[in-house]
Amino acid sequence: MYNLTLAFLVYEDKVIMINRNKKPWMGCWNGVGGKVKQNEDQDEGVIREIEEETSIKKEDYDLEYKGTMTWSIDCGKTDTGDIIYIYVGKLKKLSLKFPIQTDEGILDLKKIDWVIDPNNIGVSHNLRDILSTALYEDKIYHYHSVFDGNFLLRVEKEVK
Repeated sequence: MYNLTLAFLVYEDKVIMINRNKKPWMGCWNGVGGKVKQNEDQDEGVIREIEEETSIKKEDYDLEYKGTMTWSIDCGKTDTGDIIYIYVGKLKKLSLKFPIQTDEGILDLKKIDWVIDPNNIGVSHNLRDILSTALYEDKIYHYHSVFDGNFLLRVEKEVK
């Protein structure tokens, strides 16, 4: 079981996304984040991951916790036991020049409307369900994604 983080760094009407080089979601656009280390809580983990993946410092954004996500595979029969802590970071400034090739993948600044468009099949499959509420609602949600293999069947959400 892993504790993981997922952050969406927003600047104006755009969000920093990464097209991942490795699984999970290899070849898909997603937010930045990763595993929380044993000696840190999820807030410390997401701040560390943001800096590692983007070089953006903590003082350059306002971070807001937006909820959690779990998922199950095999049509809901098997819960993975992993939990993702979801954050939105509002950037105060942005001096990076995109796209940027990193060890993790390609970072780019994408229009939010493009990311959450239902016709966009190049983003992580459950992303638009999460991002559309995390960015535009003040509530904190728990999301549960149900997969059949790599196929997303549904995303359930409830207010925490």
